[in-house]
Amino acid sequence: MILMIALFPGAHASDPRVIRVRLERVAGKAVAGGDGGNQWGGHQCRIVETEDGIFTAYTRGGKDHFKRRWHLMQRFETGWKQIASEESGREPVNLMAGPDGTLYIAGWPEYRGTLWCGKPSNGRVEFRREDIPAVYVGSHPYNSAAIDSCGNIVVLSSVEDSDNHARFQWAYRNASTGEWTGRISFLDYRHCYTYIFPHQDGSIRLVSTRDVRWETLNYVQPPGTFAYVFNAYRYWIAEDFEEPLRELAFSEEKPTQEFPFVECRALNDVFEDSEGNMHVLYTRRGLTTTGERVRFHAVYGKEGDEIYHSKLHCQAGSFARVFQDSYDRFLLLNDTGMLYLLEDSGYMAVDSVQIDLGSYAVNYSGFGLSVPRTGSVFSGCMHVVFPSGNGKQVVYFCLKPEDIFPDEKAKNE
Repeated sequence: MILMIALFPGAHASDPRVIRVRLERVAGKAVAGGDGGNQWGGHQCRIVETEDGIFTAYTRGGKDHFKRRWHLMQRFETGWKQIASEESGREPVNLMAGPDGTLYIAGWPEYRGTLWCGKPSNGRVEFRREDIPAVYVGSHPYNSAAIDSCGNIVVLSSVEDSDNHARFQWAYRNASTGEWTGRISFLDYRHCYTYIFPHQDGSIRLVSTRDVRWETLNYVQPPGTFAYVFNAYRYWIAEDFEEPLRELAFSEEKPTQEFPFVECRALNDVFEDSEGNMHVLYTRRGLTTTGERVRFHAVYGKEGDEIYHSKLHCQAGSFARVFQDSYDRFLLLNDTGMLYLLEDSGYMAVDSVQIDLGSYAVNYSGFGLSVPRTGSVFSGCMHVVFPSGNGKQVVYFCLKPEDIFPDEKAKNE
């Protein structure tokens, strides 16, 4: 593996350019912290833009972690308004939008995979409810979901049995017929926090992090560490939903006597760009980093060929997201509010600004973005939500990259 170091220009500047955005509190009493709360995960689809407006969903606590409710919020000139609410189960729900503006919410009420479907109109929405076949029935589905540009939906759950047998139980909803197809993919070990990218041609791409107990891999658990180790991720493709998963890329960090604590987890972000290349922002620690916790940006081609692999500068933050604007330029947003414009071929930063996030700190799951896998179409504004205050607050702002970093080509046209 070749690792290149990418240093961001201006990273040590004493007075970076500060951009102030309008910070809007979507919710101030979400009270869904703790296990599986709003600040858990990061792979979920959390915010969408349609012709009817901007929508986001968060969960709020019930009498216990398994009786939470989702709340669907719509943005109006006067602020954010709740337009629907149902029981969600433990984990954050996935919010997606179809090409006709229909909203889809995937959750796990009463431990069962459920999809709500409805099209908003004049600040109201009536949802119909569908059972999702074939997915895991239980409290910890590690659910993931995504939608393609035609409105076909994939919902996935990750399961590990007591004998360490692992599998994906997932389902595909055909947009034309509304019918579901279920399947099971057997794995060598459990993988969770799965990013899904369905395509019009029926193919589906997945990037997921291995998540098992140390002893499952015959590793010795270092004292004081979490019971589960996240030290590998995989990139798969299914040529069609009913076709077997084919591995395109695999990255792993094995423990050594000198460096027993290891990480190689693709939890930060995974983004498929307009050329079909897969960007993985991941954290690595172990022998290859001499024990230092380092964050990397890896880019894989359509057949899994590694076309870029670079160490991110420390100011890339703990939870960063990468996305494209309407000129297909790459941008990276970190949890401290630093926004970087990346140069296309090497993904090196060529400009940066500081987004003023006020008194809000971005919690663990990081930002939710209105990226293509949510069904959103980029309209010149990247809509952003994030949990703060241990998941009790949900905050929104909008980024207009063309205003922040004017495109030279566009200016000359």
